[in-house]
Amino acid sequence: MRHLISYVFLLTLLTVAMAFAFAFNGALQVIAAFAIFLVGYLALMISLMICLIVANGVYEGAKWVRTYAMSSVSTNSSISSDIRTPAR
Repeated sequence: MRHLISYVFLLTLLTVAMAFAFAFNGALQVIAAFAIFLVGYLALMISLMICLIVANGVYEGAKWVRTYAMSSVSTNSSISSDIRTPAR
């Protein structure tokens, strides 16, 4: 008899739990959709930041290369201006 009461109580508890879960099924779907939206938005923002960091690195590298090339050209032209060439 004791096992039967325990079984009925467990079955009643399970029925109440299932009814409770079905009552909030719509709310759980909305919460899950919002969580997926937030994760997607954060992934988009993080990838945008990574792209901006890479673009800034490329820009700074190109500035460095241009500065190096310009200084190299200016030092070469100053050396070549010291060389005497015959007048035409």
